[in-house]
Amino acid sequence: DTDERLYDGAADELLIERLPASGRLLLVGHEPEIAELLMRSTGAQARMPTAALAVIEVELAQLHRLTVDPWPGPCGVLQVLVPPRMLSTG
Repeated sequence: DTDERLYDGAADELLIERLPASGRLLLVGHEPEIAELLMRSTGAQARMPTAALAVIEVELAQLHRLTVDPWPGPCGVLQVLVPPRMLSTG
């Protein structure tokens, strides 16, 4: 399911709206929105090149912090950041 808000800088709002009760979500995106979401959710300043993988542990009760202005800080922890070359099957 594609939502145009991913391209309008509203990925954080979309994440909060669509997060299932399990708290697990696979989000596929591209720069600059995906790196911005990574920074706002974890505080990590990381480049997210095409096909990179990030695993973020988020405290669900704090997820609303993504949309607060001024931003109060991260609500999660970056657990793993895997560059595309590490995902190669060849």
